[in-house]
Amino acid sequence: MAFVAGIELGGTSVKVAVCDTAVCDEAGALRGACVVASERVPTTTPAETLDRVCAWLRTQRGERRFDAVGIACFGPVDLRHSSDTYGFITTTPKPNWKNADVVGGVRRRLEADGGDAVRIAFDTDVNAPALLHARAHGVRSCAYVTVGTGVGVGFVVEGQCVHGVIHPEMGHTMVRARDGDTFAGTCPFHGACVEGNVASGALVARSGVASAAELP
Repeated sequence: MAFVAGIELGGTSVKVAVCDTAVCDEAGALRGACVVASERVPTTTPAETLDRVCAWLRTQRGERRFDAVGIACFGPVDLRHSSDTYGFITTTPKPNWKNADVVGGVRRRLEADGGDAVRIAFDTDVNAPALLHARAHGVRSCAYVTVGTGVGVGFVVEGQCVHGVIHPEMGHTMVRARDGDTFAGTCPFHGACVEGNVASGALVARSGVASAAELP
């Protein structure tokens, strides 16, 4: 068997898994379930979170040897390979995570103490599932939308994730409020953008409950 590891770094929790690539055909399309082991840890500080994620991966590497890791990360993130901050989370409002070196942090922890070199692929937590859905369903182009701690939209066009000066940030699009809606929004950058209106924090503020766990 050939294995790869995957990390989905979300604003609330991190899902990490080891997958069997034997279920993929030559084009990368899935032929069946591929997760052979998985774990979930809370997203706390960068150091504590990456320590826990990589400690679990190192235990798995002894039994299911992988030499590649895919990271799908909340953003904004720097995806420019030529940049000094490639693999970093950049101007996120999430406390403690601004300018966090995700790719470098994972690499250092997995390669510490003589660990084998590991290849790392890095993209947003919406581009990665968009690419998965495109390949799983045999389509060349698609969009993927998620609403949770934030709002994200990922795009695949002609089999490739859409990048540019920065990845798409559709969640921060400004929208016109409904007549009579005076909600100021919760986005620290734009106030009542899409994310500032409908992400979990906005729904908590609108409804007056104590936390997202109390939302219907």
